[in-house]
Amino acid sequence: MRNLVVFECPSNLGLKRMSYAKEPGVKKFPVLLNQLGFYTAIGSTKTIHIKAPKHSMEIDPITNIRNARSIINYSLLQADVIGKQISEDTFLLILGVIVAY
Repeated sequence: MRNLVVFECPSNLGLKRMSYAKEPGVKKFPVLLNQLGFYTAIGSTKTIHIKAPKHSMEIDPITNIRNARSIINYSLLQADVIGKQISEDTFLLILGVIVAY
């Protein structure tokens, strides 16, 4: 049987802050899934949380994307951490989002 490893990569990078919140709430999604028993229900054998850089409202003047440099760095970190877990007997479930608009 294959091991099921869940990667939590929640990120608000690239999202616009709404007037009613300090920052968007996408980063709370993995915690909610865990509280609802999703990880247990799917038989997760390991959970790895990859913390995102701090969200900011700064827009990159060249790309016109919020947190452009942080998105790049976070993506590289994810690739490194996730890459180390790849094996024939492991199934990887990656929960995360980076939206840029």
